[in-house]
Amino acid sequence: MQASTQLRQPTPDLSTEHRALIDKYCVTCHSQRTKTAGLTLETADLANVPAQSDIWEKVIRKLRAEMMPPVGAPHPDEGQLNALVTFLETSLDKWAAGHPNPGRPTLHRLNRAEYGNAVRDLFALDALDITQYLPPDPEAYGFDNIADSLGTSPALMERYLSIVWKVARMAMADAKIPATTETFRARMDLTQRDHIEGLPLGTRGGMVVQYNFPVDAEYEIRPKLWANTVEQIGGLEHPDTLEITFDG
Repeated sequence: MQASTQLRQPTPDLSTEHRALIDKYCVTCHSQRTKTAGLTLETADLANVPAQSDIWEKVIRKLRAEMMPPVGAPHPDEGQLNALVTFLETSLDKWAAGHPNPGRPTLHRLNRAEYGNAVRDLFALDALDITQYLPPDPEAYGFDNIADSLGTSPALMERYLSIVWKVARMAMADAKIPATTETFRARMDLTQRDHIEGLPLGTRGGMVVQYNFPVDAEYEIRPKLWANTVEQIGGLEHPDTLEITFDG
C-alpha cells in the first residue's frame, strides 16, 4: 500500500501584495507629506478595507476610469491593476452584504389626523375641523402615517398654507374685532325634565353649545328661559338652580 500526501499551499496574503503595489505606484503622490488631492494612501489599511470605504471607493473610481496613475507616471501592468480593483470591490461588497445601508430616513410629515391633534394641543382650537381643509392621506399597508406614502405635492402644500393662515388668525385673533352677539336656542322639542347628555350628572334640562372664543377677552352670557303660551317655564315648575359650565 502506498500513500501520498499533498501539502496544502499557504494562501497568499493579497493585502500585502496590493500594499506593495500601492506603495510603489501611488504613495509617491498620496503620502502623509504630499496628500495630493487631499488623499493619503500611505497609512490606508488594506487588511480592513471597509473601515476606510470612502477612500477605497475613490481609488476604485479612479482606477476603473484609468485616471490613475497619471499620464507620464510609472504604471503597473493591467493584470495587477485589475487584481487590486477586484480585491477592493470584493472586500467592500462582502461587507455591504452583511451590513445593508437602509439610506437616510424619508422626511416624515404629519398626516391629517396628527396635524389636527397638534393644532388642537398647541392652540386649544377644538372647534377647528381639519378635515374640511386637508384631503385624506394615502394609505400604505393599511396605515396612513408611513413616511414613504406621505408625499407633499404643490396642491397639498397650498392646502397646508391656507390652513396655516386660518390657524394663525384663530390663535392670535384680532384685538380690534368689534363686539358681536350670537344667540343659541334650544330646540322646542328638547326636554327640560330629563338629563341632557354632555351636561354634569345630577342635572336635568339645559343645552350643550360648542363655541370657539376667538379672542382672549371678557364675554357676557345672558341666559333666557322659554315659556309656553300660559307663561309656564318648561322644567321650572319648582325652584331650581341654573348652572352654566365651561369645558376647555
